[in-house]
Amino acid sequence: MVTKKEARQPLTNNEIRTLMLQYFYDRNRNATSSRGKKGSSVKISDVKRELKAIDIRISQWGEYFDDVMEHPSKYGIENTKDQCAGRAIFKEDATPCRNPSAFYFYHAGHPSTAVHKAVGAMLFEELAHSVKTEKGRRE
Repeated sequence: MVTKKEARQPLTNNEIRTLMLQYFYDRNRNATSSRGKKGSSVKISDVKRELKAIDIRISQWGEYFDDVMEHPSKYGIENTKDQCAGRAIFKEDATPCRNPSAFYFYHAGHPSTAVHKAVGAMLFEELAHSVKTEKGRRE
C-alpha cells in the first residue's frame, strides 16, 4: 500500500500521480539520450531514495507471463500461437474466436483476459507475501 510514511496515512491516487509525474518531469526535462532524444533511463533505487513517501516494489510480472506461456494447460490456455481476434484498424477480421479464454493472445502480441487474470493472481500473491514478510520484520 502506498502510504505517507511519516504519518502512515494513505496517499490519494491524485497525490501519487502528482508525485510520480513531477519526479519524472524534473528528472528528465533536461536529459538527452545517446540518440538525442529528451529523457533518460531511471533506476528504481533512485526513485525509491528520492520519493521516500511512496512504497515502490519491483514485481516478477515478466516471469509470470512466461510461466503462463511455458505451462499453458495449468491456466486453461490451449492455444499459445494464434490470436483470438484480429483488429479492424489493421483491416483484419475482428470477430472473436469461440473461446477467447483458451487463447494466450487475444490480438497479435497482446495477451488475453485469461492470461492477465492468471498473471494478476500471481502478482497479488507476490504482493501479499511481500507485505506479510515486511510486516513480520517490523514486529
